[in-house]
Amino acid sequence: MRRAWPLLLALLLTASLAQASPVALGVSAQPRSIQMAHHVAYTLYAFWPKGWSVAPPRPKSEEGMFDVACDQPEIAEHAGRAQMTMRCDLIAFEPGIVELPRLSVVITGPDGGSETRAFPSVSIEVKGPTVGKEPRPIKPPEVVRRDWARIGWIAGIVVASLAVAALLVWQIVRRLRGRRKKVKDIPGEPADSRALRRLHDPQLDRLFREGRAKPYYSELTEIVREYIEGRFGLPAPDRTTSEILADLGPFNLEAHRAFLSDIFRTADLAKFAGVEIDRGRWHPDRQASEAFVEQTRPAPEPAPPAPVEAIPVAEPVREDKEPPS
Repeated sequence: MRRAWPLLLALLLTASLAQASPVALGVSAQPRSIQMAHHVAYTLYAFWPKGWSVAPPRPKSEEGMFDVACDQPEIAEHAGRAQMTMRCDLIAFEPGIVELPRLSVVITGPDGGSETRAFPSVSIEVKGPTVGKEPRPIKPPEVVRRDWARIGWIAGIVVASLAVAALLVWQIVRRLRGRRKKVKDIPGEPADSRALRRLHDPQLDRLFREGRAKPYYSELTEIVREYIEGRFGLPAPDRTTSEILADLGPFNLEAHRAFLSDIFRTADLAKFAGVEIDRGRWHPDRQASEAFVEQTRPAPEPAPPAPVEAIPVAEPVREDKEPPS
């Protein structure tokens, strides 16, 4: 009789718990044996009767030694009971017999009381590089014979090739710098004369023939920006389009705002976004830049009047008459 009391008490406690929380939780994991860093399909199930509710778990992206990615839970009702299914994908990063993350749900009864319960625990086998295998013996070192003569020839050829390539790059850079200096640097040249000269430079024609929009519009807008800097005293090469237009407000250039905004925007698309600019507008943009310079250049100073040569005036002839004797 004394032995029956504990058994009867356990049965009564189990019945009361089942009545208090008739929610069933279950899990499944496939496969149960994986290699490290491989995926595990981990599915959570919950069943509860009408009047009860279960709040789905909110797993973190990292749970212990696992990376966790879960889909939104699916909830279906059938015959007065509800079922929740939540599918997760796990990746394990530690070998051995490991327990999958134990997620929890919040269960709320008809009376408003709530409790937190965890899903059943499940363990899987994660195999590492040497799990279940004996370490293999270390392979003895091998003697590698080196053909030093051949290595020397190859090294000499590589060094000579690098030297020739460096010389060619230096010559190209020097030539480009010389050409650029020849185009830009003329001491004391007015900003408008320099801009018009650069707009007529054959370099722009060459870039047009080659279809290179990025350097073409980079050179074109650089000419316009440097002209604005030299003509109006504004640091245009270092300003954005909106800043340039704002700075040009006091100079009564409203007729040119649309042109400047359009050409700077087009150049940004070519330079930074790699957009192919319609070839039909390259020359018109160049001509519009030339017109902008010509229409905003300083008015020529009037030529000084030519000196008037003095016209010699003949002295009046004085007739000295002798007085009568």
